[in-house]
Amino acid sequence: FDCDIHFARTKSQPLIPYQSVIQPNSFKSQCKNFIEFYDIKWDQTEIIPSKINRIYQKDKKRSKKIYDTFIESLRKLQKFFLNNSNPNKVSFPFYKINSINNINN
Repeated sequence: FDCDIHFARTKSQPLIPYQSVIQPNSFKSQCKNFIEFYDIKWDQTEIIPSKINRIYQKDKKRSKKIYDTFIESLRKLQKFFLNNSNPNKVSFPFYKINSINNINN
């Protein structure tokens, strides 16, 4: 899951930017829904909130920490799929695909 992308004369960057899992957005909410569909919790409780009692708390690595919790949830999900003896019994949360396809047509 630690996939980096590298271009000439640049440093390696994660394929999924850290910022995409720290800001409230569709990508983050869909990732959370996907993970929770399989009863796996995306645990971010150990990360200090950015504001406590209206005072900003500095943490230069906060986005990296949240990203790492996301990756850990994906690893748990991977174990779930690898340990499942019958992959045909695993359901997938793709019930909205038809409605999305109808919108695009």
